[in-house]
Amino acid sequence: RTPVTVVRVVEPAPAVEGDHVRIAIEARRSSRIPAAMVVHETVGRLGVKEWRLRGHGRVGRATVELGTLPRGCFPLSSARLVLGDFLGLESVSPPATFAPTVIVVHPRLIALDHVFSDAGNFGADGRRVLLRRAAGFDFHSVREYEQGESLRRVHWPTSARRGQLMVKELEDSPRDGVVVLLDCDPAGAAGEPPDSSFDMAVRAAGSILRLHATRGRHALLVTTGSDPSVVPIRSGESDFGAALAALAAAEANARHGLGKSLSVDHAPLAGSEELVVVTSTVAPAVGTALL
Repeated sequence: RTPVTVVRVVEPAPAVEGDHVRIAIEARRSSRIPAAMVVHETVGRLGVKEWRLRGHGRVGRATVELGTLPRGCFPLSSARLVLGDFLGLESVSPPATFAPTVIVVHPRLIALDHVFSDAGNFGADGRRVLLRRAAGFDFHSVREYEQGESLRRVHWPTSARRGQLMVKELEDSPRDGVVVLLDCDPAGAAGEPPDSSFDMAVRAAGSILRLHATRGRHALLVTTGSDPSVVPIRSGESDFGAALAALAAAEANARHGLGKSLSVDHAPLAGSEELVVVTSTVAPAVGTALL
């Protein structure tokens, strides 16, 4: 038997909290014999769903309205197609190919124009004062190699092109860096999605992160869940999609508390100029680690 091909298209993709989500399903088979077509599959934590397709020939279609979904990732899995007669007397489950599909719902962020940490960045005369500044160097230009200089500074692509050693001219470039840490400790999660305390923490972390990114600051999102994420943002909105995907997938399932996460030697945290922690826990170990 020729496998039936089933295509599913999620709209919108990705969705945002509050959006009405729908799935367009199309099944194509080689036989022209009329048959009722039903798709059974699991939609993440929403459980098993059943979709009845319309069409009596080779193609069956359906548009399924899922309504508004909470933030998260909902993989479509364990899918199977059932063909049967229209009287419901007999059915068969033929081989079918289903393309991997995941419904992704991003958190709905709030447009911020400032954050609480901005208050400490102004002097008495009202001018902005930079309290934390990271030193760094940016590649500026190249020049001819001088005797005695380290070969580590040689810019090999330019040297090969010009046929002589050329070195990188570096320019001092101070930078700001901020790490937004989302605490995924289940001890601090209360309520049910989309109104849970953890969902509100995810929205807060994303909103703060986006503000810093749109200001041109180098930013880093760190989550402490069982599958932790570290997402760098280097060029504002263009990098923000990866951060939204990580926030959509975040769950309150950390294996240990925030205090332990902060006390261990965590390279992204150790190298940051500013650390913003979004948490619902108030354990003494957290305050000790932060101070």
